[in-house]
Amino acid sequence: MLKILAFLLTAYIALVVAMFLMQRSLLYLPARYDGVNAAALASHGLKSWPAADNHRGFIFVNELSENHNSANTVIVFHGNAGSAIDRVYYRNALAFTGAHILLAEYPGYGRRSGRPSEDALVDEARAIIAEIAAARPTGKVFVIGESLGAGVAAAAVSDEKTAQHVDGMMLITPWDSLVEVAARHYWYLPVKWLLRDRYDSVRNSSHYLGPKLIVIAKRDSVIPATHGQALFDLLPEPKHRLVIEDAGHNNWLGFVDESWWQSVWEYLQLKS
Repeated sequence: MLKILAFLLTAYIALVVAMFLMQRSLLYLPARYDGVNAAALASHGLKSWPAADNHRGFIFVNELSENHNSANTVIVFHGNAGSAIDRVYYRNALAFTGAHILLAEYPGYGRRSGRPSEDALVDEARAIIAEIAAARPTGKVFVIGESLGAGVAAAAVSDEKTAQHVDGMMLITPWDSLVEVAARHYWYLPVKWLLRDRYDSVRNSSHYLGPKLIVIAKRDSVIPATHGQALFDLLPEPKHRLVIEDAGHNNWLGFVDESWWQSVWEYLQLKS
């Protein structure tokens, strides 16, 4: 019996060590590529930003805006898998707004160098927000974060200098903290001590006083709706919650239409 217990204990310790060492490869699932077809980008009205040889994302310069320097900009921080170019649906959904749409790319994703981590992604998010705000001094800056991107966006505005540039924030399928989500999925591991990247969205967004729109997928099994609700409950005003009743984590887009996006934009514009 002692030998069995010793074996089980050794196996458990080995599992804990393996999870500690491998955690970022489980959290970050980047799609890598050498380049992006310029013709394919152009077909969506997109181009590499800020330049083709310095790729940090893809931007749609909205021709509905009469003055590009004063145009509003929506910055999108995507989820943990794939890359920014997979999020063209935001450009399509928000073209009616007249805003420029920037699909931000993370370090270690696409053809960007570096390794993804909370520090790397949040530092880059803050730098992008500051750069966009400086380029469009009379325009508003809105931030959309989806899944992991919601954690990135919330962490970005925890910095006072960054927060002052953000006129509104929309968090789609967010969590309260990654620790709480991980503890739900990996209940058999001491995740509160293991996690390096914690993305505590409750703490990070607790002092952001701009409008906050929280979108919860009711049937989300990846980030269950209770985590988004917990975040919403603890956010300061102004805030608004939208629940997509039949949607899951990865299919919520199929449950919204143009009128839904229009209502989202109206809320952000009204409260900003």
